[in-house]
Amino acid sequence: MPVGGGDRSPSRDGSIDIGQTIDSDNLPCPSSSESRTVAKEPVWKTSCEKKRAERDRLIAFFKIPETRLPPPEIRKVDNFFEWEINQDLLPYRDFEITELADVEQVLEKLRTGQWRCIDVAIAYIKRATIIQQLTNCLTEIIFIEALNRAKALDKLPPDQRGPLHGLPFTVKDQFNVPGFDSTIGYASFIGNAKGLPPSTLVEVLQGQGAIVFAKTNVPQSLMWCETDNNVWGRTNNPRNLDYTPGGSTGGEAVLLAMNGTLVGWGTDIGGSCRIPSALVGCWGLRPSSYRLPYHGVTVSTDGQGHVPSVIGPMTRTPQSLTFITRQVIQSNTHNLDPKVVPIPWREDLYRSTLLSKKLRIGLMLDDGVVRVHPPIARLLKWVATVLERNGHEIIPWNPELHYEGIAVMDKFYKADGGVDVRSAVEASGEDFIEHCQRLFGPQMAANAIDIPCYWKLSVEKRNIQKAYLDRWKKAGLDLLLTPVMPHVGVEHKHTAWVGYTKIWNVLDYSAVVLPNVGYVLADAIKIHKKDFEWKLYKPRNDSDAANWKLYNPREMYNQPIAIQLVAGRYEEEKVLGGMQMISDTLKKYTEIKDEAYFDIIEPAGRRRHNRAHKAFKLHQSELQVGGVPSVRRRENPDEPCASGLPSAPSAPSTPLGRMPAGQPENSHETDAFDGLSTILEVSSCAASEVAPSVKSVTRTVTPSVRSIDSFVTARSTSPE
Repeated sequence: MPVGGGDRSPSRDGSIDIGQTIDSDNLPCPSSSESRTVAKEPVWKTSCEKKRAERDRLIAFFKIPETRLPPPEIRKVDNFFEWEINQDLLPYRDFEITELADVEQVLEKLRTGQWRCIDVAIAYIKRATIIQQLTNCLTEIIFIEALNRAKALDKLPPDQRGPLHGLPFTVKDQFNVPGFDSTIGYASFIGNAKGLPPSTLVEVLQGQGAIVFAKTNVPQSLMWCETDNNVWGRTNNPRNLDYTPGGSTGGEAVLLAMNGTLVGWGTDIGGSCRIPSALVGCWGLRPSSYRLPYHGVTVSTDGQGHVPSVIGPMTRTPQSLTFITRQVIQSNTHNLDPKVVPIPWREDLYRSTLLSKKLRIGLMLDDGVVRVHPPIARLLKWVATVLERNGHEIIPWNPELHYEGIAVMDKFYKADGGVDVRSAVEASGEDFIEHCQRLFGPQMAANAIDIPCYWKLSVEKRNIQKAYLDRWKKAGLDLLLTPVMPHVGVEHKHTAWVGYTKIWNVLDYSAVVLPNVGYVLADAIKIHKKDFEWKLYKPRNDSDAANWKLYNPREMYNQPIAIQLVAGRYEEEKVLGGMQMISDTLKKYTEIKDEAYFDIIEPAGRRRHNRAHKAFKLHQSELQVGGVPSVRRRENPDEPCASGLPSAPSAPSTPLGRMPAGQPENSHETDAFDGLSTILEVSSCAASEVAPSVKSVTRTVTPSVRSIDSFVTARSTSPE
């Protein structure tokens, strides 16, 4: 039922009256063809379809027509918003807002009034919706509540605004937000919102003025390093839609990498924050257990403490990662979550690491179980060389105890014989996702261990932690450089080994991912002869063999290469300081010139497009099927603030929606997106920018800002 006096319904064509109050009940529904279900489907399938239909209904206002989405032949969409043909999808102001990646700079603009909270919220909602259409990264939609909250925050006097005033953020699906489910990929968890304890982290952030506007996709059970489930479907890597973004925080990483959120929050029990950060391209921290509040986060095998899952922040810049981590730690969350360790933020440790001229840094290229692909090893060697030339001491680090630690971890994963995950899957009768079936299917029941065995395993883990600590201290290490994964981006269902991340969960060390340090550059003619040694490589085991078969530099062209930096337990300040130091140091090197290993790796800061894309041609009036559009950065603030509604082509020869020559720009059919995009556009653009563009693309009455304020007023949510 609408709240706030609005009692009008959408018109028959799906458009909405400008003065209409918006809430979840009067949003346009998907067409009957979209909402139909197959007769006699299993109940769980029907439930999942209804859940997805509800999500689609809540984002319908902000979606672009399917004619403006890339055709199936185009698999690279990470730079979709930079395609010259797509310059009208976001008004310039929205583009400007979402392109600013630094959290502190955004907060400064909000604090000084250069931007309003409602402007920022609308810009991110628009962009996130389009990213959802491209990659399927969103789960629960919190747009209406976010718009209401933003509108209320704008009315607060300056002295009542919090330190995170207006900051938009998103969370992994398992973070409990009141009124929204936390399905974590289980069909049986649909409708579980009632009774879930609210996430302490979300409450803390919103209490300081931040705005949560969506939740993001995960794998079934969370216990997999890819992102697919029966409830929401599969999330795709925007660098190549045939590739996985990793997991289990895959949806969050995708949204961040495409600038669809400013700060993301995930969890990590074996690499769940770090793997997606590496494969897609964002900064991600795995802190030690209970440094950040975990209360109010839904998780499989809840209650186990042998290898606890931890909360991990994810951002688009290293400075932002440090800022948001510091902000939460300084919030004294140990007074809200009894598990949080009361360790204050140690700025001196962060600064001393950042400014140190001589750190003792270990370098591990191989964990002795699965060998990394050559480009990853070369990049790590290059980073080590750069650091050494800048005065730091590089210490070769062998993987002693890694195999033993990972073996213990795997036993803990299966300690209940898969009962917890299996019962959640079987409760609805849904199908197992293939990988979860292998890990937790009925065949795993024999792996359950009794309490005495559990105690013995815990002692074994403790002994490994003690032995590793002794090694670390004896070597005098400050930090350790390692791979994140043994490969770069790979096709769905082909992730081979997570030992490079999992070991730090066993040891409970702090670890951070530095993304996009390099890119795989492969030329069939110029691959250095040392790469051919890989073809003669004899795998050590099945996992090594699986990873070896994945290596194809031509297929992996332009995939980002990340590195992992590790510090000791509860040394988040040190690992973040080291991260910033390495990032600053590498910026001094614009090219990699390594005669010994050839130029297979490209440094960060240089964007290249797939070789195959060079053969595609963009014409002035239309884009050939299978083509990739040219890229142009939007740098002119005086460009017309075009409507979010692009023209819909009438001929199949225009797959991206470019209008054929001579066809009027306003010849499209009116739909629900028309009215809303125009209305929201007025809110996010200066009045002088909006008027001309609105007249040129819409047949509705141009609304005033006052009517927008009443339009955004939604159901009964109100900010704290």
